[in-house]
Amino acid sequence: MRRLAHLSDLHFGTAAPETVEALLSDLVEFAPDLIVITGDLTQRAREREFVEARGFLARLTCPCLVVPGNHDVASIYRPFSRLVAPFGGFRKQLGLELEAVYRDDEVLVVGLNTAEPFFWKEGSISEKQLAWVAEQSSNAASSATGFRIVAAHHPLRTTRMARLLPAFDPAYVAERLTYAGVQLCLSGHLHRSGTTSFPDGFAEPSFILSVGAATATSRRLRGENNSYNRLALDFPRLDVTVQGLQSPGHFGEVRHERFLRNGGAWLRS
Repeated sequence: MRRLAHLSDLHFGTAAPETVEALLSDLVEFAPDLIVITGDLTQRAREREFVEARGFLARLTCPCLVVPGNHDVASIYRPFSRLVAPFGGFRKQLGLELEAVYRDDEVLVVGLNTAEPFFWKEGSISEKQLAWVAEQSSNAASSATGFRIVAAHHPLRTTRMARLLPAFDPAYVAERLTYAGVQLCLSGHLHRSGTTSFPDGFAEPSFILSVGAATATSRRLRGENNSYNRLALDFPRLDVTVQGLQSPGHFGEVRHERFLRNGGAWLRS
């Protein structure tokens, strides 16, 4: 079994310090095997915000996979940086690449950069990225009964198919990911938690399950308290627990869902 903590939209620059401390304490108590952070570590991609985010990452005591979000792109108020080095702060201040892979004998997580410097909010995914996911999946050490996961800032059901093109084709993205053996997509961006099938909203059976995380630490809420997701992966079972802020210094269970993988599809248990 593997335990994953799924965080998103930390937005340092608008993060509440007491919420950050409560989150760190709750992560220690959960003791995940891997922490996945799906973007927006900063509010305006300022240097001091990246420094805060770097300090947060340094306090995590387990492996961590991080991808950028649209707020981690150089601000439109710095047009030269946005043009020539849109992810310069993310790379320099955090020392991270824009895409990453974690694998062991039970799980493969492929982190994709869907942040698009030329579209402020919308995300995009390219044919090259889809091919890379398939390559990583085929090379995965995880067994046929292991989990294959894609992590990205934007929900993949809303991404543009190709960079700089206006067309959307989430069904094609779902088809390619299903062919690559992907069973689970983790995302943020919406500041709301929830599970749905990809690409059409939850219907049973669901071949790919999309799990969204709300903002973990920012004061910029959208109708939901700060929270993150706890995932327990024990093939063919998946448990998703939303762990929400219940008082200024305490996270606790808000919602729990269980899914079973059966015949290549997910069913609610």
